[in-house]
Amino acid sequence: MARNAITPSAPKGRKKRRRRLARALLVCFALLLVLLIGLIIALPTIAGAVAPGIVQDSLNPRLNGRIEVRDVSVRWLRAGSPVQTASVEVFDRSGTSIAQVTLKSQAGLLDFLGGIGDLGEIVVSGRADVVRHADGTTNLERVFAPLTQGQPTPPEPTRTGEPPRLPPNLAAVLRIDAITGTFLDESRDPPLRVALESLTGQVDVATGKPAVANLQMAVRTGAPARSAGAAT
Repeated sequence: MARNAITPSAPKGRKKRRRRLARALLVCFALLLVLLIGLIIALPTIAGAVAPGIVQDSLNPRLNGRIEVRDVSVRWLRAGSPVQTASVEVFDRSGTSIAQVTLKSQAGLLDFLGGIGDLGEIVVSGRADVVRHADGTTNLERVFAPLTQGQPTPPEPTRTGEPPRLPPNLAAVLRIDAITGTFLDESRDPPLRVALESLTGQVDVATGKPAVANLQMAVRTGAPARSAGAAT
């Protein structure tokens, strides 16, 4: 007499479903982990894209002019080439560009965790066209004047007789790539105009050591350009 085939028991079916569910959860977890890692890697890029707009939207309504923040780029780790860059340009109320500064740094975001340490080389370049008006204020002061209006006068710092302390592990090399500009003093009669044709050099700073500066500057005031040599 033939016997009926034995069908899988209910407990075995439940075990298979549990395995499939476990595999599905594992795949989802792996995908979330990949997305999280990708987000962490991309976070500096996202911040670099979003931060300029946040800074401009926060400051520009409070300025007698405006600023533009461009070319912001940061990374987590230090690299041989500059990994952090930022460029800021200042405009007066009429839309005339007054100053522009660009900073480049080799330090990555992780270098700032746990305190400021070795920042490597920081490169600065830019220009400024400053006008001192008849009332003694400059065009730069007028742009940022609304930020200080209505603010209480800060108290005088307590004098302890000790020089300000730097972070214990601070080390940095500030390299001035190229700074140019003009200064027009309209408060003088006749007005005085000074042109900074070039400012280059390097400043080495390290906690516990004297700062060393080596600067080269060419200034023109209607006479032949003159140079300033090294300074320590």
